[in-house]
Amino acid sequence: MKSGNNPPGRIIIIGAGFSGTMTAIHLLRRARAPLEIILIEREVRQFGRGVAYSTELDCHLLNVPAANMSAFPDDPGHFLGWAQGRQSALLNPPWVPEIAPGTFLPRRAYGDYLNAALNAAVAAAPAGVRLLRRAAQAVGVTEVPGGVLVRLLGGTRLVADKLVLALGNFPPGDPTVANTSFYASPRYHGNPWAPG
Repeated sequence: MKSGNNPPGRIIIIGAGFSGTMTAIHLLRRARAPLEIILIEREVRQFGRGVAYSTELDCHLLNVPAANMSAFPDDPGHFLGWAQGRQSALLNPPWVPEIAPGTFLPRRAYGDYLNAALNAAVAAAPAGVRLLRRAAQAVGVTEVPGGVLVRLLGGTRLVADKLVLALGNFPPGDPTVANTSFYASPRYHGNPWAPG
């Protein structure tokens, strides 16, 4: 981050799932000089959610109890307190009477939590520090003197001092089978995150 009379620094983060969102949150919290953070995500519905927390089905639960899901190691009760403050909105349908430390909440709730944490970090950021959310697909990265050039689908080019690649998990590869007609079966689903 630059200081003095220098122009604001710029950091581009490609990918707005958990890792990209938490990187943006920590940058917003720690910035002490003018800084522009550009958070790029190709799917608008996945800002702050990524693939892991973008499901809308309440039957898709977190695999860790609420008491152990804080995004902030220095505040281990952060997620639990946030969730308990939104009890009625998070338990739909209400299959548990109340959110307790051992409750396994829907994955979508964690996506809501990450978005709330990002919005809080934006609101609390010092003057001159800002976050821009950009719904776009990055298609190329090139080093340039003093930084990096990111090319977006459609031709837009962005230059930054630093780049963070938070690309998440790629779809799994197909298993090796003797008869590849197996892949054409309507019972075979190669990507568990695909819609439907």
